[in-house]
Amino acid sequence: MRLDKYLATAGVGSRKEVKILCRKQRVAVNGEIVRDSDADIDENNDIVTVDGVKVSWKAHHYYMLCKPAGVVSSTREGASTTVIDLVADENVKGLSPVGRLDKDTTGLLILTDDGPLIHELLSPKKHVEKEYIAGIKDRISDADMKRLEEGVDIGDEEPTLPAKVFRLQKVGTAAFLQRERISAQMPAGESTERVADEIHIVLHEGRFHQVKRMLEAVGNEVVTLKRIRMGNLWLDENLGEGEYRELTDDDLKLLKGSGSDMDDLTDRQVYETPIGPVCMSKREYADYLEEKAMRN
Repeated sequence: MRLDKYLATAGVGSRKEVKILCRKQRVAVNGEIVRDSDADIDENNDIVTVDGVKVSWKAHHYYMLCKPAGVVSSTREGASTTVIDLVADENVKGLSPVGRLDKDTTGLLILTDDGPLIHELLSPKKHVEKEYIAGIKDRISDADMKRLEEGVDIGDEEPTLPAKVFRLQKVGTAAFLQRERISAQMPAGESTERVADEIHIVLHEGRFHQVKRMLEAVGNEVVTLKRIRMGNLWLDENLGEGEYRELTDDDLKLLKGSGSDMDDLTDRQVYETPIGPVCMSKREYADYLEEKAMRN
């Protein structure tokens, strides 16, 4: 890799600024001053310093953000605050949100400059799950929950794909306990006074305003909405709204293994569980029964 690209990608400055640093003999590679910013280096093994300080370089950057309400999920939005503005202190160029959350929706949002991963997570063929907690205006019936799980007409050419919809109750599995902890963090305020019910909804697609349109299709209304999971990766319960952290290697492994099998999605029905009726595939239900037997 060229030295100027290495330093620019690491956030030291633009290529023009890097060229000036080299001319001023402030850049060294493996302890030797390098005046030519076009010099080739081994980005994986060479040690690059500026003014004696080692420069850390990564091929890609990955951040988990707990998006607050009132912030838009884009890279540019006029006078509005964007999710990129919230991580500006990292001085990383080329970050993009993985998908979008509505301006008033809170919760998990991944920011990265890894284009192939963004494509992998957002590809309609991968059906990566997204789990939300929806505070809704009216108490929802079991029949309407079943309709949401089977797919509803939201005005698009095709009805929504099968989903999972349930109310949260205390159960023993780590995943459900994680849901309980995150659910307790739903923001308080005037809007929550209008919440008559709260459900979890798991989608395998990402249509425009999908959760809100699905609830409208069964005669209800979303008051608060928070995303708590994307694929296998959960929102860190220690992050407050507007806070973020870098993904760990374990986080990345979870995120990169998040695809779902469409054949599995279409072979689904509603099963009764301790958390209420849940739409699952036969394979998921078999796994659920096995886990339940182990707990007992």
